[in-house]
Amino acid sequence: MRALLLILALLLAAPAVHAEELDGFAKAKRQYEEALFLYEAEAFRDALEIFLQSQQLNPRSSTVLYIARCYRQLNLTKHALHYYRRYMPTYKAEERASPPPAEVQQELREQISRLKAKLAARREAKAARE
Repeated sequence: MRALLLILALLLAAPAVHAEELDGFAKAKRQYEEALFLYEAEAFRDALEIFLQSQQLNPRSSTVLYIARCYRQLNLTKHALHYYRRYMPTYKAEERASPPPAEVQQELREQISRLKAKLAARREAKAARE
């Protein structure tokens, strides 16, 4: 009898869990769209905050890419580099059939190279001052 009640309780709870999950995806999508609007308006700090919230609800490679771009625009080099490096693992985790677009792959290579060089130059300048 207890087992039957437990199964019944689980079955009744399942739609509620599924509905919450769908609400989270819908909220993440709205946040992503709002952040994209802010990004295009060059309100990078505000866009970043909302992209990060969206990423918490529904991790997506496209969001990771925009987070990296926001950090780069805000000249937060370490954070930008971190998120550019996270793009490919996130993309692969989505199990897509095709690779990222060529322009995105090129952006990743170029930005990772630039950001690493920028960090190295900062370290060298700091060492020279000491």
